[in-house]
Amino acid sequence: MVANATHGRIPGTAFDRACTNYPELDPDNKDMPGLRLSYSTINAFMACPRKFEMDRILSCQLPMREERNLTLASGTAMHSAWQEYMRTRNRSLAIYKLMEKFDYQAEREAKAYQKERFIENCLITLDEIIRFYDSRPHLQVAMIDGRPAIETNFRFNLTCTKLNIWYGGFVDVMMYDTRYGTFEPHDLKNHRDDKTNPLKYRHSLQLVPYGFIAQLMQSAADFDPRGGKTIAHDIVSFNTHYTLAYLDLIEPRAEPLEFLRGQSDLRAWASQTELVVRMIEEFAAKGEFPRYGKSCIDWGRNCFLADKCEIEQLRTRREAFTPMNPDALEERRQDNLQDHSRHDLILTIDFSGLT
Repeated sequence: MVANATHGRIPGTAFDRACTNYPELDPDNKDMPGLRLSYSTINAFMACPRKFEMDRILSCQLPMREERNLTLASGTAMHSAWQEYMRTRNRSLAIYKLMEKFDYQAEREAKAYQKERFIENCLITLDEIIRFYDSRPHLQVAMIDGRPAIETNFRFNLTCTKLNIWYGGFVDVMMYDTRYGTFEPHDLKNHRDDKTNPLKYRHSLQLVPYGFIAQLMQSAADFDPRGGKTIAHDIVSFNTHYTLAYLDLIEPRAEPLEFLRGQSDLRAWASQTELVVRMIEEFAAKGEFPRYGKSCIDWGRNCFLADKCEIEQLRTRREAFTPMNPDALEERRQDNLQDHSRHDLILTIDFSGLT
């Protein structure tokens, strides 16, 4: 079974009610962007389904948020600089990219506890990251369709649902180990933990689909990155790699954290994804996503959707959003990766072989 095929509409079914309540999830409505699940959106759903509904499903009607946050801004700048170095192996270009992408206004508005994320700390720590990869010349950036596999944009079509829901994301860097002829995903994590607890990352499912892609690249001689065909699941094991960058002016460091993954990790990721899809289907059919109090207050601030969250009726809640202008709406749809041509990898995953 392949996802997103033409579906017969049977009035009164849960599928029909879900599509009526949420046209964004209707696979036959080509004007709607659909719903992209990812590691972060699944975490958002588990924190509060109502917030997920308003921020993710109805997002095409939300005004864009502009909010400066040095933690996020410094992370974005460090990722851009690291990826530039991996692409070019040019330290000067990496420094230029960091300074270009850094949000200096966010630095000026930063809280006292964020001072470790100032530009000076990022520059010093970037040097440690560069030194780390320079000492490992066997790690080279992989190539996909003749391009460096940096910020690789992937899409898994899901066969476990008829709704327009799919799983996608971006792999920071896909590396090729020339010693063993293997591929592995690398993910940069900036942090301020004096001592890192590996358990924080050991059972995280974020890199599992990335590692699955790496294993496919390694084992499939006819691997077609944009074929969209159903993929096999005869996975033995694959590596996932975190580069932990400790931002500090005096003692910056870049530390590796590697985990060998296998079928059990892939099944865990598939089970979680399918569970969330089933819950979305049920809530969408009822037209009611429940509220959880876990994320009503984040970092001491009320949820930015707190006022609209009080509206109980779906129709009224939808009408309460400020419509976007057409240009902004189109930009949001593109950001949601509706256009298949923007994907580096398009695959269909058959959940029956995993769970």
